[in-house]
Amino acid sequence: MSSALRPKFAFLHSAAVSTLNDAYEGALKTLLTAPDHPTAMLVSDDILAVVLEQFCGKLGLRVPKDLSIVSFNNSLFSRITSPQLTTVDVNPYQLGMEAASQTINHIENPNLLATKIIVPHKLIPRESCCPPPEVYSNSIF
Repeated sequence: MSSALRPKFAFLHSAAVSTLNDAYEGALKTLLTAPDHPTAMLVSDDILAVVLEQFCGKLGLRVPKDLSIVSFNNSLFSRITSPQLTTVDVNPYQLGMEAASQTINHIENPNLLATKIIVPHKLIPRESCCPPPEVYSNSIF
C-alpha cells in the first residue's frame, strides 16, 4: 500500500478526556475538521468512543465513512451505539485474575521481579470501521 493510501490515525486516551469539556472539544474539533484530518481513531475505552461518535455527529462527520473508530473493552456500550463499535475484547476476567495474582505474589515476596503477562485478547469487528476514503474511492470495486 502506498503512503498516499495509508489511513491517518489518531489516539484518544480516557485519562486525558473523561468527557469532552470545552478545552478538549476545541482541540478535537480542530483535529477532525483539518484538511489533513485522521481517517481513523483508536480510543482507549468504549465509553469514550461513544462520546467521540456523538461528537462526530455534531460535526456532521459520518462513522465510519468519514472517521473509523476502534476502542477497547467490548463493553455493552460498544453494542448499543449506532453504528456498533469495533472494539478489542481485553478479557477482563482473566486480566483481573492475573492482576490479583501478581499483587498477592508481590505482597508475599516484595523482592520478586516484575513479570510480564500477556492476556489473550481479540478484535471484535463491527460497523464503526471501513477502509480509508482514498482506498475505496480509488478501488475498482
